[in-house]
Amino acid sequence: MSTRVTTHHLRYRIHGTAPDPVGVRRLDRLAAERISEGLEPALAAFDAGETVYVVRRVHARTTVNLATTSDPALAHLWCRDLGRSVARTIIDDSGDGTNVVRFASDADFVAAFVSDMITGKAWQRWYFGAFAHHRGESPGAAIEAVLVEYRDRLAAILAALARRRMLEPMLALIDSTVLALHPASESLAEPDAEGWRPLVAAARHVAGVLDLWVAAAPAPEAVLRQWANTGREQPNWRDAAELTDAVMAIIAWFVRTGAAHTPDSQDLLRLDTAEAGLDWLDLPRLRSALAAQWRDQTAATHLPRRSATATPRQRDLLAALARAIDDQRPILDASTPTGGANAARLLAALAASEPAWADDPLAQVIIEKMLATWAQVITAREPQRLLQAVAAADLVGAIAAWEGTGLTDTAHDNVRQCEPAVSETLARATQLGEPAADVLAAMGGDNAAGSGDTFASPVAGVLLLQRVLLDVRLAGLAERHHYPAAGPENLLAAVGLRWAGALGSVDDRIDLAVRLLAGGTGPRTVDELIAAFHGIGSTGHNAWRTAIDDLLALHGLSPTVAADDPLDHTAQALLRIWARWLRGFENSSIPFILEQFVHRPGTVTAAGDRVTVRLPRRPLDTVLEISGYLRPIESLPGLMARRIEFHVGDL
Repeated sequence: MSTRVTTHHLRYRIHGTAPDPVGVRRLDRLAAERISEGLEPALAAFDAGETVYVVRRVHARTTVNLATTSDPALAHLWCRDLGRSVARTIIDDSGDGTNVVRFASDADFVAAFVSDMITGKAWQRWYFGAFAHHRGESPGAAIEAVLVEYRDRLAAILAALARRRMLEPMLALIDSTVLALHPASESLAEPDAEGWRPLVAAARHVAGVLDLWVAAAPAPEAVLRQWANTGREQPNWRDAAELTDAVMAIIAWFVRTGAAHTPDSQDLLRLDTAEAGLDWLDLPRLRSALAAQWRDQTAATHLPRRSATATPRQRDLLAALARAIDDQRPILDASTPTGGANAARLLAALAASEPAWADDPLAQVIIEKMLATWAQVITAREPQRLLQAVAAADLVGAIAAWEGTGLTDTAHDNVRQCEPAVSETLARATQLGEPAADVLAAMGGDNAAGSGDTFASPVAGVLLLQRVLLDVRLAGLAERHHYPAAGPENLLAAVGLRWAGALGSVDDRIDLAVRLLAGGTGPRTVDELIAAFHGIGSTGHNAWRTAIDDLLALHGLSPTVAADDPLDHTAQALLRIWARWLRGFENSSIPFILEQFVHRPGTVTAAGDRVTVRLPRRPLDTVLEISGYLRPIESLPGLMARRIEFHVGDL
């Protein structure tokens, strides 16, 4: 319990033949020096737990003999009587809030003050005297100062504000840089780091002798700290083979992170020099491993594949964070992904759902890492593929997905040439592996197709085709034909998947943009979608093909040979209808139209009655502008009752 006395009124009645100014000064001194600190142990018997009680008035009476009572004894008696009076006042309070107000915790108390500062009511409350020194400050400045004062309880305060639905109003009012988590570096016990020192030194020695460094050799202490923090289990120091494998793993790590390059045949000739002083290793094994790993410098398949090295504690925290995001659904701002506001949102979600982690310094470290990686995910050319690479602990694949390139013979060069900040961020994420990918997927919002979240999609351009779905009233047509019986949103999702192609789903989960195309409430997985079409016989499929051919004729287009799959037939027909107003492209092939206009990454924000789609500019976007296809799509009653706006430019 923490006790604070803000106002102390004293009235003395001293019995004697004459006034005793010395006795009064003695009592004043004890009141100033001993009461506040002595009251807390005096209240220990009143077990308040984490509850905060703000008491307006307490009346207490103490009688002592000044002549025979020492200062310590007098202070003890005084605090004892005052503590009893405080406890009695709290217990006997009527609960009307006129003299005693209760808060669940310090965090709840601060959150209440912040909430009332936002609404302009704080200084009308008598019980916020603890914050009186902020009177006269602007609401934003006062809130920022209080959050700094209570930084050690920041996570719980943010969670309490979220429960009060005041987190977003607060973030809009303050400078979110005051919420920067300033995480302490993850550290291991000194013996763990020290155990790696000879192995890291050996790896640096080999890399130096073989002249593998891309630039200057990294500082030994920095390398030791970074490698120790990967959480790898140390080898058995009695086993030379294990020690050699550990040294090889560190060298491979140098290469993956871009600090070193692969050796050529001339480099390998210097192995004899590299082995000097390393007789405690299995030298033939080292030579064989180096030669076998990099015999063919250009073969991407020979690149060392890393494995996830998250520690058990990191994995537990990442799992807790993923659960918290799924549970709380924080709305992240994709325009400033690594900002303090997003960190506050994630920390609030974690504190609300997994309070055991809220005050753990590792939580701040992990949140910062996940936001930095999320910033790369939402700007990647192939976000879903990047998440797959993170889950597989594949740095080369992650960088290739970010750049939108294939895993070619020059994949290793891509790692070396990638922007250092991007490469370093993705290296940290792939180090954490699948648990990190789960968090990133949750940040994208697997349930977010109608929740107000911002998410990245590798095929955000598919939402350009919302126009044709509304123009032809496809949902109503499907409902009239009962195709499928499970509901028209299943047809729209299936057609959207045909347009999106291989990028439309990952691990059976349908991409969020495709789900949003179908209204956001349809199937979440491909298996669910397949089940929705189960049982439709050939008669039903043929009737649907006929309806689509009639639709083509209605829009002045001749029917084409029906595709074997009625859904493929539908997707191709609708794309022809959509393309008929694209000047000069109405006769282009289906694959060309999809590649040029639809298969494009972007970010999507679904908030309230509006959907905002942000796409990077493509060379042929002028055609879309001339055709009016980048104008907003107004909301219509029914499946997509929201306005869609498109913004094309640099993300």
